[in-house]
Amino acid sequence: ILDSSFLDLYAGTGAVGLEAVSRGAGKVLLVESNPKTALCLKQNLELIMTAAKKEGTEIAEENLIFYPYLAEKAISILAEKKEGFDIVFADPPYDFSEQKIMELIAQISEGGILRPGGEIILQHLSGLEKNLLFKEGISALALTVETRRYGYTSLSFFYPPSSP
Repeated sequence: ILDSSFLDLYAGTGAVGLEAVSRGAGKVLLVESNPKTALCLKQNLELIMTAAKKEGTEIAEENLIFYPYLAEKAISILAEKKEGFDIVFADPPYDFSEQKIMELIAQISEGGILRPGGEIILQHLSGLEKNLLFKEGISALALTVETRRYGYTSLSFFYPPSSP
């Protein structure tokens, strides 16, 4: 994560993106569209910025950014700007259909959002990785996937063909 660029889609309160900051990510963009959750996220960002300033490790505002958009809109904006990321973390609502999840992964992997050698990390309900539509979609995108299960939740790591 050190000096990487990190995109946190469906950021919620920002816990994952802020953890990336604490582990040395160079740039973190957090995307959250829910107004109530976004308010909490903005407060957390302010607290982190203030704490970093007090510790003498100030975080430049251009390196910790918040977008109050739907993930799909944020991805479109980033694709237009040709802004790529080393790590894209997505934690969409668990009631997303397999089709919607595949569209999200495709938009990230084909939209220039993922830098060469980067990875997409998808948090989802365990069992999705066994779904036929999911498997076929990943195969069509030519992505390598590795899934780790943690009870009812799993993390799937997607790598483009040129990645290790």
